[in-house]
Amino acid sequence: MNQEPVSEHLQAISGEKGTLSNPYCELIHTGTHLERNSSQYIREKCQVLHLFLDIFPQDGWPEDEKEAARLFRKMKKMRYMIQNARAKIGKGTSPGHIIAKMPIVLLMRCVGYQRIIDKMDRIARRYDYDRSKYVGAITYGIYGVGERCLHDEVVAFTNVTFEGKQYCAPGCYDRYLRQIFGDYMVLPPAEKRVDHKMKVWAEFDV
Repeated sequence: MNQEPVSEHLQAISGEKGTLSNPYCELIHTGTHLERNSSQYIREKCQVLHLFLDIFPQDGWPEDEKEAARLFRKMKKMRYMIQNARAKIGKGTSPGHIIAKMPIVLLMRCVGYQRIIDKMDRIARRYDYDRSKYVGAITYGIYGVGERCLHDEVVAFTNVTFEGKQYCAPGCYDRYLRQIFGDYMVLPPAEKRVDHKMKVWAEFDV
């Protein structure tokens, strides 16, 4: 990944290059500042304090359903390890939670989130993207096997209209969204409409 600034205020950071403490990439705007509720639980060195856009790497997925499910479980466990490696000591949703998570936080700090990210990257690279029948997000594939899409459908890119402009999208975007969210054109129940509780401001006119 090229780490040179995309423009004056746009910069790419990634777990692979050691500039992000998560197993994916982010495009950040350095002319902005960000506050969010979750920051109180995350070590200062691991926080991204600028407006960001997540970029999840796409890799080859195993064709076998059971093997794919095992891979998802392994990645889920490793994401939990990273979460604890990034956590502040003495912070939690309750006194009991703080005490209960202390041993795993200390252990994962010793392991280090970078070592876990590097291992996740090596595992994800085992499956050749161009030769795999299925592809999708692995290192941050939080929806499990539902992240998989047929390679040939993904690369058959199509144009979609958004707010009057045309954008290029993977050919399987509709199938992908439906296999995870169902009818994604219908709003979810009110109790599931949860945002990230972020406060963002700019230090100049953007």
